[in-house]
Amino acid sequence: MNCFVFTVLELLKGRRRIIAWPRATNAAERRVLNQFKEAHCVVPFPKAQTLRMRVTRKYAAHVDLTKFFQQFALLTRKRFYFAHDGKAYELTTIPTGAVAPPIMAQILLRACVSLAVRRADATSCVVFDTMIDNARLCSDDWDALSASWTELMKIFTWLGSTVGEALQPALSTGRYEFLGIAFDHVSRSVALSDKFKVKLVKAATLLQQTRSLVIADILSIFGACVWAAQVLALPLAELYAILKFVRRVSSALASGAKLTDTRVVWPSITDHWVRWMTSAISCSATISTHRNSAPRLIAFTDASDSGWGVVIFDGDKTTILAGKWSKPERALHINEKEFLTIKKMLLNYECDTSQTDNGVRVMDLFVDNTTAGAWAGTANPRSYVMSQIKQDIEQLKIAAHIIVENVAYVASLANPSDIMSRLTW
Repeated sequence: MNCFVFTVLELLKGRRRIIAWPRATNAAERRVLNQFKEAHCVVPFPKAQTLRMRVTRKYAAHVDLTKFFQQFALLTRKRFYFAHDGKAYELTTIPTGAVAPPIMAQILLRACVSLAVRRADATSCVVFDTMIDNARLCSDDWDALSASWTELMKIFTWLGSTVGEALQPALSTGRYEFLGIAFDHVSRSVALSDKFKVKLVKAATLLQQTRSLVIADILSIFGACVWAAQVLALPLAELYAILKFVRRVSSALASGAKLTDTRVVWPSITDHWVRWMTSAISCSATISTHRNSAPRLIAFTDASDSGWGVVIFDGDKTTILAGKWSKPERALHINEKEFLTIKKMLLNYECDTSQTDNGVRVMDLFVDNTTAGAWAGTANPRSYVMSQIKQDIEQLKIAAHIIVENVAYVASLANPSDIMSRLTW
């Protein structure tokens, strides 16, 4: 079969139209998309941290298009014809149901917004974010934002696009919701939107009431939690136990399982998951500034007889460090190896301080050895060698611009760095 067959919803006629989309066309589209990616012409879907920082701009406007794909007409020479029930039909618009509709929508809308900003001669002072059929423009220059918005509306009018929800430029940009985030440019604060909180409440209720969930729902709920954590600048490390369960579930898809198959959610995972979502829902708005939006560093360390391992979570960025012991280090007691791992972490980790006011990052350190954790805190080692290492650690923290605010014990099963220290070297 040389065609992908799918349907397009026709709202006005209350029916679905069958579309036969040639495989050759899909292959050509994928080649074009890959070229776009290689040329860095397509900016990835925006990250929560980037969206948070936009609230520091004075003014903002956003738009949500209705029936997005049906609004972009195909050029006559690019149209295709197909037959159904003996009748010929003409494909006049970009069809829904193609291989990669989200990325195609991202390309189209970003091109429209970029063109509007260029026409307004505001590329130097207007920043914008696009997510499929949603777009937001932000600026400290009222005239530039207003001109860009006007040009964007002209483009949508020319295309025949229908604007759904929209926030027009105003002299005072108060609270509004965009991509599950509530922004307030007056107080420069961000929080989870009311709609997103409702989703988390429904997800928590579903987890409590049902022991078995469809795989698609498990993945969807976990994705929503990750987004919420990034919006609120919560440590992703708190979701690690849930991530291990989700990985086990998602790996079943590679073995032939379907998204509609059900899986039992372990009671321990359910309790932890519900507590996390309840905590996220109750979080108050956080203040965002240009230079002080860096999340806390969450570090896990572990040592074994074969080597050492470190995992550091910095917002949505994860750093993994690992290595083997030298011959003198191999002879050390396991408590001393655990403590030495902290020194190796500070020696090898490059701390990003670009988003802080004072050039210092705050770290929470988790160790699965109580003795090493005590030494890393306020206790002093008795041996000369460990005392020297403690002094080195204090000096390295200063050099790395890191403040270790909390040191806590973590069980080995919940320590993501455990496996890194046990690799076969």
